[in-house]
This record gives sequence, C-alpha cells and structure tokens, in this order.
Amino acid sequence: MRSHTVHRDAIYIPRPQRLHTARRGGVMALRLNQLQLPPGSVVIVYDIEAIGDVETPASCYIWNLAAQVLGENNLTFEQYIVPPLTTIPEPAHPKLYRVTPEFLASSGARPWPTVIDYFWKWVSNLYHPAEGGLCVLVSHGNFRFDKPVFEAEHRRYCSPYPANVVFFDTLHWFRTVLRHESSYSLLDLYRKTFKSDIHNQHLAIYDVYALNRLIGTYEVPLTGTVYPMGATPMLRIPMVGQHTERLLIDGGFESIESIAAFGARHSGVTEFTEALCERVGWTLMPTTAASIVNYVTEGTECATECATACASTCRPISAATGGQTELPTPMVTVAFVERTV
Repeated sequence: MRSHTVHRDAIYIPRPQRLHTARRGGVMALRLNQLQLPPGSVVIVYDIEAIGDVETPASCYIWNLAAQVLGENNLTFEQYIVPPLTTIPEPAHPKLYRVTPEFLASSGARPWPTVIDYFWKWVSNLYHPAEGGLCVLVSHGNFRFDKPVFEAEHRRYCSPYPANVVFFDTLHWFRTVLRHESSYSLLDLYRKTFKSDIHNQHLAIYDVYALNRLIGTYEVPLTGTVYPMGATPMLRIPMVGQHTERLLIDGGFESIESIAAFGARHSGVTEFTEALCERVGWTLMPTTAASIVNYVTEGTECATECATACASTCRPISAATGGQTELPTPMVTVAFVERTV
C-alpha cells in the first residue's frame, strides 16, 4: 500500500487555526475564539468516493479514501478500496466517475478492513486521545454524505475505531463565512475563490486538497458543532439551522437519537411537541418544532440489521490503547409509550 505525499510547493495552505471546545450534553461544540482544541488534538480534512445511493448509506460502498492534516501539505493519506461486489454498477449520473475493476487494480486497491486499519493507524500517530485530544474529521457535506457512508462501512465490517473521533461539516461553516451565495457546492466555492476548477475532482484526494486550501484561504476560525461516530447530526432535520441546533444543544440534546429517546417517553405527537418546546424554550418556532417531531417520529433509513449483526461479533480496539469500545449506533425511530387512564 502507498501513502501519498504532496510536495510542499504543490499547494499553499496556511497553518491551521486552533479550535476551542465546549462540552454540553455530550456534544462537543466548536466555539469561535481563535479556536483552541485540547492539547494532543488534530484536525484532518478527509473525503470519500463511493458507489450507491447516499439516501441509503448501507447500500453504499467506498472505493476511495483520502485525508490530509489541516494546513500540513506533507501529512497526507490516500488509498483505494475494493468494494465487496461481484459487479460494480454503472454510475447513477453521466458526470460521475465510472469505477472499474481494472482501475482499482492499477491503483493498488485493497479490501476495506485492510485500508481502514491502515487509516486509523495513520490517524493514531497524529493525536493523543488518552490526554483528551480530539481527532476532528472535516469534509464538505460531511453530515449528509461522508459521515453516514463512512459509518455504514464500519457497521458492515464491524470495524473498530479510535476514541475521541468527531466530525465537522464545512458546508454549514461556509454559509456563515460567505453569505448569500447561489451555490455552496465545493466546486462552486472553489471556482468563486480561485477562478479555476478542481483538478480530477472525481478522486477523493483532490477534493481534500481543494477544501484544505479553501479553509486556509479564508482564515476564519472553524466554528459550529461536531458529532461523534454514531450520532446523527441535528442539522439533518428540515428547518433546523445552526441557530435551532444551538437551542437544542442548550436544551440538553446531543443528536437526533437523543431527541428520539426523549420523544419515546411521551404519549403522542402533541405531547412530544409540547414537551420539546418546554425543554428547549418557547423561542423554538412551532413550525420548526413540528418539523423536528415529524422527522424523528418517521425515522430515516439506516443500517439497523447490519448494526445488530455486528453487536455480538465486533472486536473493538482495546481500551488500553485508547480505542473506542462502542459501535456506531444507527438512528432510532420514536415508539411512543402507551398510557392507560
């Protein structure tokens, strides 16, 4: 296997800003203030390329994984992965890259368990979770694509992962840095900033280079909320933006799963909605509260069967080495309690 290295003159990225973390209700919130991470932390820009329908992450298969430490041109990871499929399907859209067994073979592709083990060993050399350090995995559209698909692969193979790994989505950050843009796609932001296209955007490493360069160029501290493995970001809920997300965090909610667990203690949609507004505060708009309740009670597509199958067979990284001892948890759907009068 190979670990790709970028020559320092290939792309200029200023050194990373630091991050300040504040823990509320189990969620690590990144707050503005020249951003200060705990000692022994690292911020890594990463990207995946996958085949399958992103709306059902369990149906997706990653074929390319790349990463680069924020602001460090020479600390780079790039690997190709062999999907466990007899036939690789045609891309869903003509603009998507057509992956072939020949291409993967020529790129030195390996099975997921081999690559992810190599990736986490690379990451583990960059931060110190035993000292409270965080590994912040950053990507554009992270909460809707990269994170759920990345977690689905971990569930599929019962892959262990280190402690203190959290995810940050620059899509929401750019919406505060650059207001009123017609598009916030990575390509359009790159075109606006550098007046050029992203070279070879169908490969993960070039999206990593592009995002790393964009973050460094704007020199605005990363601020927002990060989520750990297995926690579905509350920003996935329609009508929930960063303001409402902060209200939910201040109300003690950590993720969509924690909202679902809260709802399961109440009887019916009306009682759930009233209890949610009371806990979060009446500044929560009724239409937004209704959207939250509707989303959580309906649930979303997740790899429940795969996660259940993994539960009895997974061999997590040893806690003695600072490893995580729990599998990612799929999103739960509310089952209202029944009450007798």
